[in-house]
Parts: sequence; structure tokens; C-alpha cells
Amino acid sequence: MRQLQIDIISDFEDEAREVLEDYSSDISSSEIEKNEEDFVDFSVTVDQKKIDEISEELKDLEVKSGDLSIRVLEQESLIEKGVKTRGPSAGTLSSQEVYSKAQQASTFNYAQWGMTALSGALAGIGLATDNIIVLLGAILLAPVLHPLAALAVSIRMGDRKLALKSSSTSFKSILSIFLFSIPVFLILGEAQLDVLLQGFELIVLSSIVGGAAMLTFISEYREEMAGAALAVAIVPPTAIIGNSVASLDPLQILQASQVLLANILTVLISGYMILAVSGAKPLTEYKLKDAKRLNVLVLLMIVLLLALTLYTL
Repeated sequence: MRQLQIDIISDFEDEAREVLEDYSSDISSSEIEKNEEDFVDFSVTVDQKKIDEISEELKDLEVKSGDLSIRVLEQESLIEKGVKTRGPSAGTLSSQEVYSKAQQASTFNYAQWGMTALSGALAGIGLATDNIIVLLGAILLAPVLHPLAALAVSIRMGDRKLALKSSSTSFKSILSIFLFSIPVFLILGEAQLDVLLQGFELIVLSSIVGGAAMLTFISEYREEMAGAALAVAIVPPTAIIGNSVASLDPLQILQASQVLLANILTVLISGYMILAVSGAKPLTEYKLKDAKRLNVLVLLMIVLLLALTLYTL
């Protein structure tokens, strides 16, 4: 269950109430003033699966820009006399919620940038000292799930600005892991662990962790473990590139870069497929057109992934 807070200009109060009554009996309203105009503030508890339908019907009322706002709030349970208690849904989030979550995930705060840098240093220590526990710590620390998941969502939802923002954060986070691993290898020596998979084994691993990561991203389950699984595909090969640069090994730089690129492509493709199967879709006709253009990127990623796989066999 979710609680929606809907502010709509008072001229459309009756029409909005009629829409909401089709989806819920738990509706309250109050008159408010926004931007020196009269609005009605609705509070309504609805089934999470109906959020997209409600949003589309309210938008179809043809209110002007700024005259309608919809906020999705957390709702643990709804208890009504004579009605079975309804608790939080264990299903997937609505397209509106997934898009909102992707917007928040597309950028890092200072703490997340610090965690990314430290994960690169930890990965270097784990690889250089042949300590798998330390390497696992680096994997658990890296918050790489967020921007990559946001990038897959932006392609599916047709948001070019979000795609650029999440791509930038993804690139910078991987660059941070790479840069902070190099000093460790210069001090402690070369990597002692062989962590690079190739060929179809690599594709299978990345597909599983990418799909698992996206499933948790679009649901209400905790993301930490799926984020760690996704980091398995990103942190070790990125740190190996740092090791290759520190040891001046161009062949290993090429090999590790190919593995990292294949992992990223597979994660994005599998994440996109999960979004498509779950029913996530663009929120407006305008974004639908952009989504069709961005879908070309998925085809290009598939072609590039197949080329990389065949090359490494």
C-alpha cells in the first residue's frame, strides 16, 4: 500500500475526486493555497500497483503545468473495520517510483564518493596481498549499483538528461576505483589473485548479478546484497586495470579493460530486460519517443558485447 499526496488546482477538485474514488475509499482532502492560488490537497491510500494508472488519469485532466503535483509516501499498512488489513506490497515499484528512485541514484553524495575511493584502495590491498577477505570488503563497500541501475532506467524510461547524468557518475566512480588502487600496487607490489573471467562464464556471471541488482532496485527488498553482487563484476577488474598501469603491463590493461567493458554492457542489458519484463515504461508520450531512440543503444550494446565475447574466446 502507498499513500499519495495530491495537490491540484481547485477548479479540478470534483474531477480529481471522481478519479480517486475509483481506486480507493480512504480519501481525505483539505483546501490550501499555493502560489497565491486555491488548491485542494488530497490524501489517499491506494494499491501500489495502481499508482501509474492514477497518475495517468490525473494528468489526462489537462491541468496546466504546475497545477498538479503527486507525491508518493511510505505506507506500512491500512487497517479498516470489516476489511482485511492490507500491508506493504512485496511486488515491484510503480514506474513513477522507479523513475524517482533512479533520479536520486544518478548522483553521489560526498559519503558515496568516499566509499568508492576507499573501495578502490581496499581492492588493491586485497589483490596485492592475496587476501580474499579484504577484496570482499572492497566489493561490499562500493556503491556502484546506483548509477548503473539509474542508467538502465533512463534508457528504458526515455530520459536523455538522466542517462547523461548517470553515465557520468558511473564513469567517475569506476575512475575513482581505478585511481585509488594504483598507489596501493605501487607500494605493495603486483596483484596476486587471478580474478578475471572471460568468455561465456563472464557473460553468465554479469547477467545474473545485473538482473539481481535491478530486481532489488525496482522492488522493496534491501539492495545491499545485490549491490555487492554487482560490485563483483565492477570492482575487481577495475582494480586489475590499476595494477596493470602500476606494473606497466599493456597486455593486461587490454585484457582487464575488455572484461570490465563486457561486465558493464551485460549488467546494463540484463537490467534493461528486467525493467521491460516488469512493465516499467516511459511516463509521457514525449519520453516514449526518446525511449525509442535510446533503445538503439541497447542494440549497439548487444552487438558490442557479442563482439567482445567472440574476441576473447
